[in-house]
Order: sequence, then C-alpha cells, then structure tokens
Amino acid sequence: MVGFENVGSNQVQQIRKQLIKNGGQLLIAKNTLLQYIIKLKSEELDPQGEDYELLKKIGTPRPELKVLLPELKGKVGLIFTDQPVFELKEKIEADKVATEAKVGAISPIDFTIPPGPTGLDPSQINFFHALQVSTKIEKAQIQITKDFKVCTVGKKVGNSEAALLKKLGFKPFFFGMTVEGCYDSGTMLSK
Repeated sequence: MVGFENVGSNQVQQIRKQLIKNGGQLLIAKNTLLQYIIKLKSEELDPQGEDYELLKKIGTPRPELKVLLPELKGKVGLIFTDQPVFELKEKIEADKVATEAKVGAISPIDFTIPPGPTGLDPSQINFFHALQVSTKIEKAQIQITKDFKVCTVGKKVGNSEAALLKKLGFKPFFFGMTVEGCYDSGTMLSK
C-alpha cells in the first residue's frame, strides 16, 4: 500500500511504468470502491442476491483481506507484485520531484532563503520590503542580506510566501510516493 499525497499524475505514470516492467501493477481508486471490493471478496456471498451468479466468479471468500479495510485512508494506492517489499520500497520512495510551494499547502519542512543576489531588478524592492526581507541593491539587482525563513514545518504556506518563492525560482518541497504498509498472507505490516 502506497500513499501519494501531493504526487502529480506524471510521477504516478512513471512509477506505474516502472512497476509494469518488473511484473507489478499499481491500482489507484476511490477508497470507498476499494473497501467495497475488499468486502465483496472477504465475505460470503448471499445466494439470494441479484448478482450472485456474476459475483461467484470472484472465487472463494478470503476473510483475511479485512485487515486492509482500516488502512484505506487518505490518498492510497495498492501495488500487486511478487517483488520483495524492501527492494520495491527503495525504488518507489527514491522517485521524488521538486515542487513549488502552493498557497494553503502544509509545509513538510522548514525552508530559509539564504543571503545573496536574487537576479531581480531594483524596481521590485517594494515587494521585499512589504515582506520585511532585509535587502540592498548591489550591481543593479536586489540582494538579500540576511537569512529569511519562509516556511515552517506543519504550518500553511501563505500567499506572500508562495509568491516570494516563485519569484525567486525556489521549489522547496520534494514529494513522491511512500510505502505505507505491506499485506502478506493475512498480515498487514505497517511502516
């Protein structure tokens, strides 16, 4: 089971292609649909049910699958593979992509802009002053003179912080899929 919070569709497709090359499959669906399917497979079918003939093709019930139900929270996907989880985990979690800070996103890290030239012309100095960033003009460009903390772990990114990071070309966050747990023969191993 993998989590893919803040992971873009291109990144998901790259991981999906990598899994297919190694004989695996990535399934991403609504949690309610996954829960419904697991319940269908883990419980006895009602012979009086209207879809009994169709559903009996899914095979004998496997009640041990019920351990997956409480784990289906947030943005999760299921990977089906014969590969050892420790090899697969390394491959999945290694694929991280630099991402811009978006307004309202919760910061996963503390991020500080270091002192130095910004490459921006002096006409934009008011923007920095409004944010109380210590600056000076040197060689026809704005230069930051002191460290300026923009993001704090666990706090939302504001409009001005996102605009400042975008203006300076910083992509401070790295997001990728994370292995949340592994199901094997009726046992759910959490991270």
